[in-house]
Amino acid sequence: MEKTRYDPVFTDEEYARRIYCLIFELKDDGGNADIQGVLDAINNALTDRQRIALESRFRHGNKLELVGKALGGVSRSRAGYLVRLAIRKLSNPKVSKKMTIGNKAVI
Repeated sequence: MEKTRYDPVFTDEEYARRIYCLIFELKDDGGNADIQGVLDAINNALTDRQRIALESRFRHGNKLELVGKALGGVSRSRAGYLVRLAIRKLSNPKVSKKMTIGNKAVI
């Protein structure tokens, strides 16, 4: 079976670690990422469109043009806006504290 641009490139764990590092501006999570916590935060804090945009960009590795197509044909700039909005929501301390093992702040 041939892979398409919508097939996952990253596993749940890899995807969660990428998002964790993006939120906390890290190169490596150092084993501090609570994988289930990150996935729960994505599913609970974001709207469906934001979640689809984030997943298309960081799980499937799509460029913003393809993210826009995954969202039903929106422009690249709108797709980028939705990705940035999702990241900003996940960066909120009330949400991001649930992403770390032991819920300790990352410095």
